[in-house]
Amino acid sequence: MSSTTVFRDTQNAGLVPARGTYPAAANKMFPKGTIVQRDASGRATPGAASNGFPAVGVSNASYNNLTGSEFGGGAGAINVEVLAGVFGFDYTGTPLPGETVWVADNQTVTDTVGTNGVAGVCVEVRDGQCYVWMGPHVAELFSDDSALSSTVTTLGEDVDALQANALTAQACIPVPLSAFRIYASGVAVPAFSAGVADGFDPTAESLGIRFNDDTTAALAASVLMPNDLDDAAAVVVHVLGYRVGAADTTAALTIGAFFREAGAAFSADADAGGDTTTFAGATTVVSEETLTIAAGDVPAAPCSLLLTMVPNAALDDDDLVVLEVWLEYTRKLLTS
Repeated sequence: MSSTTVFRDTQNAGLVPARGTYPAAANKMFPKGTIVQRDASGRATPGAASNGFPAVGVSNASYNNLTGSEFGGGAGAINVEVLAGVFGFDYTGTPLPGETVWVADNQTVTDTVGTNGVAGVCVEVRDGQCYVWMGPHVAELFSDDSALSSTVTTLGEDVDALQANALTAQACIPVPLSAFRIYASGVAVPAFSAGVADGFDPTAESLGIRFNDDTTAALAASVLMPNDLDDAAAVVVHVLGYRVGAADTTAALTIGAFFREAGAAFSADADAGGDTTTFAGATTVVSEETLTIAAGDVPAAPCSLLLTMVPNAALDDDDLVVLEVWLEYTRKLLTS
């Protein structure tokens, strides 16, 4: 329609939204004073949980558009007059003034999003009622044509996933092999020499620390534990390695674990270590073995961990090569 150049008798529906008229969805009943939502086709539908539709107000009268009624119950067979404003409803949860509330049924709102449609903004809570500012203008602030609740639900799931990831027990601290020293002397780990010295083995694609069979010389490294260390959870030492030989199928590493924490003597902690699981794989086949340091032995940050490692007595025929060492710990959320 083109622009007009003459007086137009424009009808006034109010300076602010006070009421609106919507075609009824098919086969629906609207008791007076109950919540009305707008469905995806723009029709009035009774307030209900989990449909994602925004509320537009309350029914100004009782309307029967059920199948079998005098109007037939078809979509758009009757119109529903809906009042906008602030209305009191039953509620679940603990809605707070100024927060968004959501439709639980045609007379109840909730502070739980889920897949519920937005009801409006809680204005006050008193006398067992949550007073909600609602109307088409409020619905538009919180939703779009694709239904806000679906988006909010997805965002909520993403936040939950991010928190779960932040608190995962799979946070890792690499312990570089170059950090290890000979525990008895503190000198750097030398090159490996068969039957003479444990050390770095230059075998192609290996370059791990190789222990001779029957060795008793422990290596050691110091690791700073992070500030987000959860001292209520266990710390797991992981070792990637393999045996050179097929005899010592019960061989393991004996791990020493000594925490040094602020406010205590550096040598005050008892050994929280023990033997890893056994390197029982076939000759030269890499396996991952572990040792769990119990949660009760893990102090709060700031602290460092002195790790020592030496093959246990079961390594008496084969050599053992360590390729990688790392710690797995559980994070906690940091506060100021």
